[in-house]
Amino acid sequence: MPKTHRTYLQTKPNTTTTTNQGRPWMKGMLENHPLFLSVFICIAGVVVASWEMVPQLNDALQLAPFPNDEYRYKVVALVCATIAGTLIWDRLCVWMWGGKVFTAMTEEVSKTTMKDVTPVLATAAKIVVVVLVLGTGNILLGGLGYWYYSSWVKKNYPDPDPPAPGPMSQCTVM
Repeated sequence: MPKTHRTYLQTKPNTTTTTNQGRPWMKGMLENHPLFLSVFICIAGVVVASWEMVPQLNDALQLAPFPNDEYRYKVVALVCATIAGTLIWDRLCVWMWGGKVFTAMTEEVSKTTMKDVTPVLATAAKIVVVVLVLGTGNILLGGLGYWYYSSWVKKNYPDPDPPAPGPMSQCTVM
């Protein structure tokens, strides 16, 4: 079978991002966590495949290696520009011919606060960390990171209501 390049992989996040009109018609990208996660993971997948972080994955998908780093950077920049350009073009068309639709969209966007964006940025940071750990090829770093995160959560968020001893705590099993 012929090997292909990974530019076709960008079409899914591109289409999904553009067709999601957000509020008031449907959940926006910040509210629909699974949608955001799938788009961001698709983009991370393009990066992982482009830098050949998991060569077995590239072989399984029959992706041809890039000839050099210059070409790789151009293709990844093109993918990012295509996603941004498609989104901008869609919003420009809605602005030109949508009238009330564009007004409703901008009103909803203006209501977005940092509190709305924080969970999405936290998820994006976690995905970036996973991609970086995969890029090192050392899975022990992942385990160490999980241990550190778990201990940090226990330290900063202790159990607020530990179970109180009740009448059953005095019973012994025979």
